[in-house]
Amino acid sequence: MDKRANSICSFRLLYDNINSIFLSYGGDIDEDWNGAYNCALNMNWRDGRKIIFHICDANAHGSLFGTNTKHENENNKLIETIKIVAKRNIEVFGLNIVGGATKSFTNFHNYYKDYLGKS
Repeated sequence: MDKRANSICSFRLLYDNINSIFLSYGGDIDEDWNGAYNCALNMNWRDGRKIIFHICDANAHGSLFGTNTKHENENNKLIETIKIVAKRNIEVFGLNIVGGATKSFTNFHNYYKDYLGKS
């Protein structure tokens, strides 16, 4: 089996290895998902299939996606960013480390599927 196929078959191994890393956390709880996705959207993408691998251990800013109400202005910003990601048909694969981003991944998925492929 070539290395590429072996890598794909080892996704569970990747997950287990990443999930075993000790996280000391920064005390900031939720993360700036909107900023991260905007960085990806502003990259110089080549034509063809576009994929984002999102590995995280914490929810996004804003109470729609996380538990912190400190960044409520981020809720609508992230929804708009998700619309762009979906409309551009960028595939997103999320790896939820230690279950810390379940709410965000669930809500991201719901918004994403609503806008997938729509112009």
